[in-house]
Amino acid sequence: MTAKVLFKSNRGFLDIPNKLINGKKWMFFDMDGTLVDLEKSNYTLYREVIKTMYGLELTYDEWKVRFGGRRPQDSIPDFLRSKGLTIAFHYDKFISLAKPIKDNIIFNSLFKNSTIITGAKEYLTKLKKNGCRLLLATSTIRIYTESILMQYDIKNMFEQIITGEDVSRGKPDPQIYLLALEKNNASPGETIVFEDSTSGIKAALAADLDCIQISTLD
Repeated sequence: MTAKVLFKSNRGFLDIPNKLINGKKWMFFDMDGTLVDLEKSNYTLYREVIKTMYGLELTYDEWKVRFGGRRPQDSIPDFLRSKGLTIAFHYDKFISLAKPIKDNIIFNSLFKNSTIITGAKEYLTKLKKNGCRLLLATSTIRIYTESILMQYDIKNMFEQIITGEDVSRGKPDPQIYLLALEKNNASPGETIVFEDSTSGIKAALAADLDCIQISTLD
């Protein structure tokens, strides 16, 4: 089997052909950017923290290329290397700066800083009614993941949640999807991944999983 991107949507979950999921048992979903759009607030967070830590400016285009769907311990060193720098990345310092900003976004003002992707909840509901088994595989840490899912009332759609804390290597490494397959004795042939970012798509394909790329036109 050669994995591929089966479909690219510019209308969220509204125009996905039903034939693509016929006969599939497992549906693996990314979260941020795929189900819930936190892109602009995440970019603002990273831009502020990187400027504080390194005195560097992070453009929105750079963030989309190097940060989307990735863990900070992977994306920030990559960004520094792209600037020709060998500065050490201190995860604890990053967390101390980023956590209060992220906490405020997720716990106090989620609906001001995010939107659910068009048609996402309805599509998840349809899949469940059709007997599909849904799993979440996200780079976001668990406490934020569960809060976001609960606030958007979609947590109960997923029978299993795997987060960035459950793996040692983040996307585009396929580890999170290989773990999802292993934990559920699932095969690539019965599984489809829903992703938005380049790194997420690369992770799915590297795990030999067909995927559907979700996006919305600005």
